[in-house]
Amino acid sequence: MASLERQVRACRQEARRYRTLSAFVVVALIAACTMAATVGPLVPDVIQARRFEVIDGEGQVVFAATAGAKGGQVDLWNSAGDDVLRLWVNDSGGDLALWNDAGKNVFGAFATPQGGETALWNAQGQRVMRSLADTHGGKIELINTLRQKPAFTAGTSEHGGLITVSSTAGQVVFSSNATNEGGQLIVNNADGSAVWTVSPDERGAGLVSVADALGQRRFTAGVNPQGGVARFYGPGDTPAVIAGASATSGGGRVDVFNSQGFRVFSTAADPDGGGQLNLANEAGMVLFSVDTVKDDGALLALMNSAGTRLFLVGSRRMGGLMNLMNGQGNVVFIAGTDEQGMNGALSVKNGTGREVVHVGVTDADDGAVTVWDAVGRTKRTLSTHR
Repeated sequence: MASLERQVRACRQEARRYRTLSAFVVVALIAACTMAATVGPLVPDVIQARRFEVIDGEGQVVFAATAGAKGGQVDLWNSAGDDVLRLWVNDSGGDLALWNDAGKNVFGAFATPQGGETALWNAQGQRVMRSLADTHGGKIELINTLRQKPAFTAGTSEHGGLITVSSTAGQVVFSSNATNEGGQLIVNNADGSAVWTVSPDERGAGLVSVADALGQRRFTAGVNPQGGVARFYGPGDTPAVIAGASATSGGGRVDVFNSQGFRVFSTAADPDGGGQLNLANEAGMVLFSVDTVKDDGALLALMNSAGTRLFLVGSRRMGGLMNLMNGQGNVVFIAGTDEQGMNGALSVKNGTGREVVHVGVTDADDGAVTVWDAVGRTKRTLSTHR
């Protein structure tokens, strides 16, 4: 009986413990549910650490966030343990770098004092492209891999767009850019001297310029108010030959200059549409001139060093004509055909321009010589006519 009573008491005590534990669990669950319903999940405001790492199933670090020399830094590794991405801070701002699985840098994007810059590298780690901001705008460079110098550049300048092409040595051999007058094309030789240029002139018209190996201008072709014009240059920048449209006739014209810049030869269409040719001395004074006479013939003139015409010979419908002048340019001798164009005639004049001797042919085809005094009052005639 005593043993049975002890067992009954033990069972009763065990039952009381279970009831107490169950009541505690129920109260705890109710409290927890009440807190979850009213307060929500507990989230810490700040988590701080000097370095944060993520590892893969093999225990290899694949992600790390830490502090660098200039600020924050984030790195990513591939499954082989190669660092393939880094995001960090440089002196001007953010910096992003990508590497391939061989450890070669293949892409970069970073802040600079002028703005942003990006770059591409090939699989061997040689930079092949660069784009950046500068004071005038943006610029893109394509880089040759032999000497790591820009081979092609496209960007902006103070006047607008700019394109350049460079040799493997880094020398610009071609450029196209905007200017105050408009567009411009320039071709350089291997030494960097501009040998071919296309641009507008100061009036906004087209102009082509060709230079020698030293960059000295030797030929230009452009336009003027009369039409097209081509210029050939000798030593220095002085034109040696100019060919173009005539300002007086609207036809063609060619001028040749000496080393002092004086015109010594010219040929052009005259105002009447005929041809004209002039030769000048070393000072540019015309000494020889040939011109056409509209509906008549040709005219040749010789001048002295002062430009005074001293000799004139020409052709007319009725025949040839020759004039001789004195030092003042006054005609003193005339020889040619008469007004009817049948017979010869000769006239001598004094210094005042008055005829004093006349040699001609009479109506009967006889020879006749007539002379006058200085004032033309006294007249004498000698003829074979009877």
